Amino acid sequence: MATRQRGTGNIIRYPNRRLYDSDLSAYITLDDVEKRILAGRRVRVVRKKDNNDITGYVLLKVLSKHAEDGNNRVSVETLCGFIKKAEPGAQAS
Repeated sequence: MATRQRGTGNIIRYPNRRLYDSDLSAYITLDDVEKRILAGRRVRVVRKKDNNDITGYVLLKVLSKHAEDGNNRVSVETLCGFIKKAEPGAQAS
């Protein structure tokens, strides 16, 4: 089971896909998550139903939101590199 880390920007994702910042006691958006990252803050997102860490998934949602708008912040080559690193058996860096 994942443990809570103070000062990390602990965020809970509810089944209705809403994000709740447990440090601020307020609901936030993907834009808020992005602003925190751009400000140099760390975030940690856990799924409410099983407490699994889904930070990577939420950060990918932030990137995909920009891609849908035609504002790609990450090159196709970099995205392909992410996929290759996510291959089963690949080591995380």
